[in-house]
Amino acid sequence: MNPLSGRVPEAISESRYGIRGGGVWKVFRIVALGLGFRRETLSRRKVNAGATRGAQGGRSVNLPSNEGRQHEASLQVIRRSLLDESRELIDHASKLRDVNAHLVNRAMKLWNEYAVLLNEHSSLSKENSSLSKENLSMVNQNGSLTKENISILKENSSLKKENISILKENSSLKKEHTYYKWRSMTGNK
Repeated sequence: MNPLSGRVPEAISESRYGIRGGGVWKVFRIVALGLGFRRETLSRRKVNAGATRGAQGGRSVNLPSNEGRQHEASLQVIRRSLLDESRELIDHASKLRDVNAHLVNRAMKLWNEYAVLLNEHSSLSKENSSLSKENLSMVNQNGSLTKENISILKENSSLKKENISILKENSSLKKEHTYYKWRSMTGNK
């Protein structure tokens, strides 16, 4: 048998080291055995690589190691977590958009109410200005009436004094009339 064929004879595989016999033949067989195992290992790798290329459409792909698979699984978990967080952020942004729209509508309503109140305030200010002018006019008129009233009071006081004088004179005339009447009745001259 050719020692480089890759197959180990039955006799060689029976001993502890896979070798029987001695001398140069023993050394030769040890070397042949090592080369055969190496050739078989290389040929197995080629077959596996060919099968992998066939499964991947002719491309040569290294099969992922255990560490690579764990790394890929970790990346998948991170991707899922980021997707979930992304969805939550999108939902939150949608809610914030709704709240913002509500606040904008509320602000528009308040602005319209403010505009109405501003117009009303302007109207009231004009009315107040008009009333102030009217009030000032009435105060001036009241001042004139007060002066006129003072004049009337003074005139009334003068009339009262005159009336008192007339009453006194009337009283004197009455006394005089009574006296003359008494004289005529008694015949005293």
